Formats: sequence, structure tokens, C-alpha cells
Amino acid sequence: MKTNEKNQKNIFHICTTGVLAALIALLTAFIKLPTINGYVHFGDSLIYFACIMLPFPFGIAAAGIGGGLADLIAGYQIYIIPTIVIKSVNALILYLAIGKKPLKQLICTRTIIGIILSGAFTVAGYFVAEEFILKNGGFASIYTNTIQAIASGVIFLLLCRLLNNRLIKKQNLD
Repeated sequence: MKTNEKNQKNIFHICTTGVLAALIALLTAFIKLPTINGYVHFGDSLIYFACIMLPFPFGIAAAGIGGGLADLIAGYQIYIIPTIVIKSVNALILYLAIGKKPLKQLICTRTIIGIILSGAFTVAGYFVAEEFILKNGGFASIYTNTIQAIASGVIFLLLCRLLNNRLIKKQNLD
């Protein structure tokens, strides 16, 4: 690949990362269902989407930046650092589960395993974070974070179902 083409691709990936980070922040901060100890949102479904749309490590950047911005916007500033770490690791887990081999179908065993492991890490990560932040408050978040992880995974899979053929063709062109 020529240097100019590579630069254009990098610029495209950086711009797409910014747009997806903003969408993750918006979906997380503004489209939410309030709960006793926070809210359930669907930003994680867009984090998964960023990982299938963008090459490594751009999806990780979109996840961390978008999640951190959402906490800033929504008034949960105390969670910004844990969220950046947790959401970045969520994306890394999905990348590792999918692997470098191109997907023939977006909904496959690798994707589903990645979503399950990523969702489990969300629950565990926020449990640990809330144990430190709230001093023994982590158990209260397990139920809410589990519901959030399941809902985000289902929404992502529905999105994959709608966009499967188009994204597979795009992925194979990269």
C-alpha cells in the first residue's frame, strides 16, 4: 500500500473513531433507563459495533473516549477513570475474541463469545470500581450491570443482523 493511501486510511479511521466515540457518549448519556444506582444504557452495543467497523486499536479508543465522555456529560464524574479503563478493556476483549481472521458472518461464535466475556468484564469491572468508590456498594450494581450487558449484546446482535452483508463486504475490502 502506498504511503498516501495508508495516510488516507488512517485519517478515515481517526475520523470514524471520533464519530463513534461521540455516538457512544450520546447513546450512553442520553438514551438511558434510570435505575436505583445509576442507569442502563445501550452505549456498549455501539462499542461492539466500533470494534467490528474499525481495525485495532481504533475501537478501543472510541470505547474509552466515548464512555468517559458519557460519564462527564451525565454527571457521573467519579466514574470517568474506571469507565475509560472498563470500556477500553471491553473493546480489547471483543478484538481478542474475534481475532485477526476476517469474519464471514458478524453473528458467529467468536462474536458471541466476545460479547459474553466483554459483558462479564463490565459487571466485574464496575463491581470492583464501586467497591472502592462507594465502599462496599459493588453488590448493588451487579443486577443492573448484568441487565445492561445483556441488553447491549442483544441490540448489537440485532444491528449485526440488519447490517451483516454490507459490513462483511466492507471488512473484506480493508
